[in-house]
Amino acid sequence: MRAKWTTFFKATAKAAAPTEAPIGRSSHSVNVTGNSRVLVFGGEELPRVPIPINKSNSGGGFETFDLTTRKWISHPTVKTTSSSESLIIPEPRVGHATAQIGNTVYLLGGRGGADMSPFESTLFAFNYESGNWNILAPPDAPNSPPARSYHAMAASANHIFVFGGCPATGRLNDLIRFDPASKQWSHPIAPHPDLSQRGGPGLAVLGSRLVLFGGFNGKELGDMWTINISDDATKTDKYEWKPVSFENNDTTTTAIPGKRSVAGFVALPALDAVVLFHGERDPSERGHEGAGKYNDDVWVFRFTSDPNAEVQTGVWERCDVEVDDVGGQGEVDVGPTARGWISAAAWQGDKVVMVGGFDGTVRDNGVYVLSFN
Repeated sequence: MRAKWTTFFKATAKAAAPTEAPIGRSSHSVNVTGNSRVLVFGGEELPRVPIPINKSNSGGGFETFDLTTRKWISHPTVKTTSSSESLIIPEPRVGHATAQIGNTVYLLGGRGGADMSPFESTLFAFNYESGNWNILAPPDAPNSPPARSYHAMAASANHIFVFGGCPATGRLNDLIRFDPASKQWSHPIAPHPDLSQRGGPGLAVLGSRLVLFGGFNGKELGDMWTINISDDATKTDKYEWKPVSFENNDTTTTAIPGKRSVAGFVALPALDAVVLFHGERDPSERGHEGAGKYNDDVWVFRFTSDPNAEVQTGVWERCDVEVDDVGGQGEVDVGPTARGWISAAAWQGDKVVMVGGFDGTVRDNGVYVLSFN
């Protein structure tokens, strides 16, 4: 399979970023709305220093990019009618996670600075049609998840899933589910003894499957796990983590992706596949404070087993990657550099949108679209 990166926006020396373009960042979140707008929240320009959020604008604290015009959007200032009015917007943060159902983006966790302690587990919800945030579940809600950062979130049609991440010390391997209709948290499955605690994993929903890949538990990981989250399983709460075996004909290490964390991991329903790209393959000795080594590859994974099968199998395919610069900057473009600490989301069911990330030297504000043929 061939994959193509298209640069929709990239600040360069010859074409400086327009004034409305946001600061380059990593450890942020990215969501794509139904009208092809990219919502970018939080992140860091310097390690563990959250980028300030403009709480006085009508964008809900998001930086917004229009994929149809390929321009960043400026939001007008909100004028409240009294000094007592205030907008509900999550505090600036890094290492949080988001998931999306319909018009609503759900946000949980993250850190507010160099302190390892994460924010309390307040679940925020943003409706991008109304432009308003609200608190859907306070941190003291029944069955609320422990506070965490660098966790993963994904959404099915009816539920939000949260996995793993980093509390103030150590790491987690729990799975928590939230039902927006009832506003209830639940713990549908106990941690699997062979599924290690980790931060920076990938998590995606593909059809009736919840799919987990990689992360970091003191070393980079390359394992894959899945749960059948179909209606029957949801009603009976008979979730079961199952490891996924790779059925590649070529058994060399080039036939499957290398171990990694803080990578792109996105489900594309139109391809009936999950896509894995970039990510950290070798951590810095200074941890989050330093620069590790990163991947620039793109992989597609398709299951070959039924979701109910006892043994879960599938095949990885490494994509031949090309670059198409239509960003309009008039320079030869090489596409996104190898990087990690990225965030990405599906667009139109068959493409991926990636914004920013850290390549060991630069945290940029590039907007890159990954397509397949």
